[in-house]
Amino acid sequence: RRSSLDGGRSVQGGGKKPRKGPLEVQVSEKVRGLDGFWQALKVLSAATGIEEEELQVFAEDLCGVCWTQAEQVAGSEGPLKSANEELAKMKQRLHQCNLNAMKDIAAAKAGAHIQWDLGVDTVTFHEPLQYLDNETKEMVLTLVNEKVRLLEDGRAPPSLVEALIKQATALQGGGAGGPADAELAEELERTL
Repeated sequence: RRSSLDGGRSVQGGGKKPRKGPLEVQVSEKVRGLDGFWQALKVLSAATGIEEEELQVFAEDLCGVCWTQAEQVAGSEGPLKSANEELAKMKQRLHQCNLNAMKDIAAAKAGAHIQWDLGVDTVTFHEPLQYLDNETKEMVLTLVNEKVRLLEDGRAPPSLVEALIKQATALQGGGAGGPADAELAEELERTL
């Protein structure tokens, strides 16, 4: 019984072989383009007396079986498994980040941030730092602490103060920052 890796044709057992994914198709094409593949078929054809075309179908089916097994093994252990797990974690973090940002935006539009007795931004759903890996979070916090210290000591470089004023003014103009950013912009301008 003849079979093919191209999917849709009968394979032994009478069933249909599932269609190949794009990566499997690409690998199959590369294998067919190798001189070693055709040389092996010629040697096997001479040794068995079976036509190369028939052996090609068999060899491609065998490659397909190997591909399927390699894909299963690679997906269940080793670097690919780790990468897939990390991807799943990152997707979950992105989803949570987007959800919390939407909650914050909805609360801000409803005016909830400024209506609470405890003050502006007392409750925050979206905390961007929680979505950073530990090393990046440590770097960001270190940089922020250093810049705040420079501002408090009155030794902040003018370029930093100007950048902060520009950012606070842009946020205020875009409606994202509100009164807190207007206050910050005024305070920074006084430090100049």
